This record gives sequence, structure tokens and C-alpha cells, in this order.
Amino acid sequence: MVYPNVSLEVVVRAYNAPDINPCVTYTEIDKPKRSTAYGANQTWEELLCDENLLSGWYRFVSGAGGEMPINNDIPAYHCGTHIPLYLNGTHPTVEDDVFNRTTCGNYLGSLCYQEYPMQVKNCSSYYVYFLIRTRGCSEAYCAGDELECQSGYVSPYGNFTPDCQDLDECTRDAHSCNHMCVNTAGSYYS
Repeated sequence: MVYPNVSLEVVVRAYNAPDINPCVTYTEIDKPKRSTAYGANQTWEELLCDENLLSGWYRFVSGAGGEMPINNDIPAYHCGTHIPLYLNGTHPTVEDDVFNRTTCGNYLGSLCYQEYPMQVKNCSSYYVYFLIRTRGCSEAYCAGDELECQSGYVSPYGNFTPDCQDLDECTRDAHSCNHMCVNTAGSYYS
């Protein structure tokens, strides 16, 4: 399905003004649950929804990763939402200008059931995406493929996978006891 009454031509004309540099003028999105590795709990968790997202340039800055995935096999209830949206096509190189693309969302066994126009630009060390609001909930744009470390674990990658290791609270004075401290996986006791 294509987003009603919005064509890629309209998006390009309205927001690709020559005086706007999307590598400088963008809004940051910092939501680790947008990771393709994050599976939302269908029964109790509030799902991410981009229904109220304002049209504009966005940069994903979470430790989970800043690139929209290009694979089309993201299962439902991943990326913190019911219908995860991925980039349909490749990312541009630095030499390329703004690329016109679409995002897709798989639903009910149909690849690219939901389709939205978008743009993407390579800003050398990161990408920015021109995104529009989704038609409804729960649909959200995905970004990254890492997960936050569980409580009691740390990583050299900003507390995201890979390489989450047990935090030894006993040697780091991260505990609040004056007794003997015993470190356990992900926690401690005294």
C-alpha cells in the first residue's frame, strides 16, 4: 500500500530546497528499541509509533546503530513496533547526492505491505533520512541491529552488544553494603 495523497515527487520538491543541508539540519532520534534485534512484548509493551512524526530530516543516534536496515525479513514486533519499516534499496555513497527511496513494512506475510516515500543522504560518517509520518500505529522506522546490555552488564560499545560483560559491582564500589560482597552474573549479594 502506498501512503495516500503523498508522492515522492511532492516530498522531493517540498523538502529538497538548495539552501538546506540535511547533514547539518536534522532531528536526532535516540530510541534503542528501533533495533532489528529488539523484539517487543506483544502483550504489555507500548509499541513505537511514527504516526505523529513530523516530515523532515532525521538521524538515528542510538547505540543500537544509526543505519536503517535494508533487509526485508524483519519479523513483526521487532524494532519495538508491530510493523517494522526498513529501507527498500541500498544506501548511497558519499559521492552520491540525496537518493530517493521507499521504506517498506512487512505485514500478514506480504513483503512491502506498507510503502512510504523517503530520501536518504550519506554524510560521510552517518546517514540522514527524510521521513514522513506513518499512516497509523503501530508502524515505526527501524535503525541499527544491536541491543542494550542487560542490567548488571557493561560493554565497551556504550553498553550495547556485542561484548556485554558482567559488571563486577564488588570491585567498582557500585554496591551499597558494608559487608562482604559477592559478585554474581549481572548482580551481587552481600
